[in-house]
Amino acid sequence: MKMLIKAVTICLGTTIGGLSQTVRIQEMMIDPVFSENSGEYVEILNTGDQSVSLKSWSFGDPGDVDMLLMPGDSLLLPGEYGLILDPDYAGEYDEVIPDSTKLFTIEDSRFGSYGLSNSTEKVYRLLNAEGHIVDSCISVTDLPEGYSMERDDDGLWRVSLVAGGTPGYRNSVCRPDGPFLDVSFKEIFCEGYTVTAYISILNQGNVSSGEWELSFKDSITEQEIWSYGNGEIAAGDSMKCFCSWISPLYGYSNILWHCRYGTLENTGAEKIQVPLPADSLYITEFCPLPADGISCEYIEFYNESRRPVNLAGTTISDLTGTAYLTKTDYVLPKLGLRVAAECPDLRQDMQSPPFFVWIPPEWRSLNNGGDAIVWKDFDGRVLDSLMYTSSWNLQSGFGLDRRFLFRPADRVDNWSPGFSPGVIALDSLPDRAWKGELFLINRRTDTLTFKVNVSNQGRLSGLPPSTELLAVNPSGDRKAIHSFKFTEDCESGDTLRILVSVCFEFPGTWLWTLNGESLLADTVAVYTPYIRSPVTFSEVMNCPSSQEPAEWIELYSKDIPLILDHWQIQVDQRVAELKGVMTQPYTTITHEKRLQNLPSLPAENFPVLSNSGFVLRLFDPDSNLMDSVNLENHPDFTTGVSLENPQTGHPFMSGKSWHRSRALRGHSAGMENSIALRPQENITFLSADPRILKQGAGEPMMITVCGERGLSYAEIHIFTLTGNPVSSYEINAFSSPLAQVFWDGNFKNGSPVPLGLYVITAKVRYVDGTKKEGFKSVLVNSP
Repeated sequence: MKMLIKAVTICLGTTIGGLSQTVRIQEMMIDPVFSENSGEYVEILNTGDQSVSLKSWSFGDPGDVDMLLMPGDSLLLPGEYGLILDPDYAGEYDEVIPDSTKLFTIEDSRFGSYGLSNSTEKVYRLLNAEGHIVDSCISVTDLPEGYSMERDDDGLWRVSLVAGGTPGYRNSVCRPDGPFLDVSFKEIFCEGYTVTAYISILNQGNVSSGEWELSFKDSITEQEIWSYGNGEIAAGDSMKCFCSWISPLYGYSNILWHCRYGTLENTGAEKIQVPLPADSLYITEFCPLPADGISCEYIEFYNESRRPVNLAGTTISDLTGTAYLTKTDYVLPKLGLRVAAECPDLRQDMQSPPFFVWIPPEWRSLNNGGDAIVWKDFDGRVLDSLMYTSSWNLQSGFGLDRRFLFRPADRVDNWSPGFSPGVIALDSLPDRAWKGELFLINRRTDTLTFKVNVSNQGRLSGLPPSTELLAVNPSGDRKAIHSFKFTEDCESGDTLRILVSVCFEFPGTWLWTLNGESLLADTVAVYTPYIRSPVTFSEVMNCPSSQEPAEWIELYSKDIPLILDHWQIQVDQRVAELKGVMTQPYTTITHEKRLQNLPSLPAENFPVLSNSGFVLRLFDPDSNLMDSVNLENHPDFTTGVSLENPQTGHPFMSGKSWHRSRALRGHSAGMENSIALRPQENITFLSADPRILKQGAGEPMMITVCGERGLSYAEIHIFTLTGNPVSSYEINAFSSPLAQVFWDGNFKNGSPVPLGLYVITAKVRYVDGTKKEGFKSVLVNSP
């Protein structure tokens, strides 16, 4: 209860007879637990280095000042305390007042006008024999009953830390005599089992600490985990330290700190939550039908990790409630089992040692006909869970043993009848079992870098199998991209890690996984950008009829199947994120699956399509603009009739080239457009290197036109997908077989263009008078 009191303190050192008077008010009890007629007191202290006579001194408030009375000597020695007691004092503080304290009283029946005020703020003064104010202070109104107002070493007034105050001896808010180092933990972080802490070491004493040493020990495992020493800390100063250590266990770790300085020492404790390893803790046996030699229900827990686990604060839940497994420290050993039982009698039934069983403070009954068992840590994270039903092979007088750890607990074929609490079943861990995990950590142009984790989930240590890195396209075709081997053995429960970088030039979203003997692995989706958009806007219905009320946007792609996860359609400023796979060349995107018998994908937050028009934009998962069309104020909007793109497969077509559908149904959703034109290709004479320009990398794009007959003249223009000019070049070739220009990814004014697709067009005239035109799309991307 450390509170700073708002107060004014005045210290006047007046000189009488050559002595500097440094007596000051040190403490006031203004609201005692005892009677206010006898329990109030004022403490004074000679802070100087010479004795001071208090003869004819007085104390009081502006309305009444009373002479100090003393039964004996009035001389207050250096560092000596004096205590001014109420005239009616009845011995309330006799047991705590030191014998060395000088006792005084006053000539009146109360302090000041009406005693020491605890209802209104009032100034109280200590005056010397000449009537000069030596010290003064203001009483306060918010003190807890029975607690005094004390002055600390810095002259500030605070609430006493002890009931009854400190009459006649050192104030509780002052620094202790001598050094006193106290350790406080300011911030604590846990990354796995690595603990990082920022601590402060404060010298609360009144002298320097000298050389000191601080050490930490885990109270459960008795392991010394960290120590540090340094030079002295001055009185009132503090030192901040950064410390990091590997926790010897998971769960609640009770850290005992021990600080030694000179011949003194101080100790304390700090409880730290080290996250439990959710991937290494399992329910391995349970019994909902005890009978015939099984005294009660039980649940067996297994720790597959290489560190002990403190189960304090973990819970078990069923379909109707939750109960603590233990509220105090209880350790599940590394690679070990323990059994939670409904009653102690189970210890007499089992073959394993009795100490393998503990009794939780409360028990959730396991229903015979089916129930859930959910094991959670102290933060509510699920560690393991299952839900059994009456269809499982439940037999009276038997438990259910888990067969394999790497199989999910909720699979009925992963459990078999048995009774072996405290003993791991023979097939709970196979000799060899491996689990692979794949994480994409970097992607640059045509290079992908993965982090590969392979963990040993078998009973025996050994070398992981030779492993292939596979890429699976949307059609299910598998490509072995890279193979690698580990060169060191992996202990049971441990994990080996490796970084793998591969060149991969195939665009789109591919599924990556690992393949090896006895190796199970999940897949991770990775997107590689396209040079030319594989999908374009094909058709739009923004004025649907009442018979077919759904609005929709149709996409076209010849690269089927095509994964559209994380692609986005932007309608004006509204965005809909796509999810799913295009399995047909023409696929409609809508907010509902209202289009009967047509390939369609529902999009979350599908935007409203305005009857007056809008701008459509298509972005890939890297936010590159892949297609765009402006349909604002289009003259062909008609109720029940769609707008169609006559050149599907060509991105960035002008909205003016879109026209009303000629189909009898009013649209051609899911099929070739009714006004579709056949695409024409003529780009063999035009090339761009590289076709993906890394903006800001300092490597320009070389654009080349060529002809065996010799070139006379060439024009090269660069446009945005919406047809806006970016840059242009005119070249007199003088019969050369080729002409080249370099584009740095900037507009004519030198400012960089936005990331996305751009169109390069070329018009050439050969020396024989023939002409040729063509275009090629390129991508500007980040480096």
